[in-house]
Amino acid sequence: MPRTCSICNHPKREHIDQAILDGVPNRSVASQFESTYSSIDRHKAHVTAALAQNKDQRNRSIADSFVFGLFPSSHRVISRPSFFDLEYP
Repeated sequence: MPRTCSICNHPKREHIDQAILDGVPNRSVASQFESTYSSIDRHKAHVTAALAQNKDQRNRSIADSFVFGLFPSSHRVISRPSFFDLEYP
């Protein structure tokens, strides 16, 4: 059974993630947050995967807002549900 990432469960994970994204060397991050170089290096894959997923979602949101702003509601192929489309118990 694979081990869970020690950095993912670290109390200062957000600070570690930010340091990784800022390009701080792994050894510096490890010493600053009392961890090991190898655990920081392994955790980097988690940060980049989450960043890529977040970027993809952000791009979709930007595209949606562009399309919905570009075409009037009568010309939309895909429309958002209105208040009257919602079902209540």
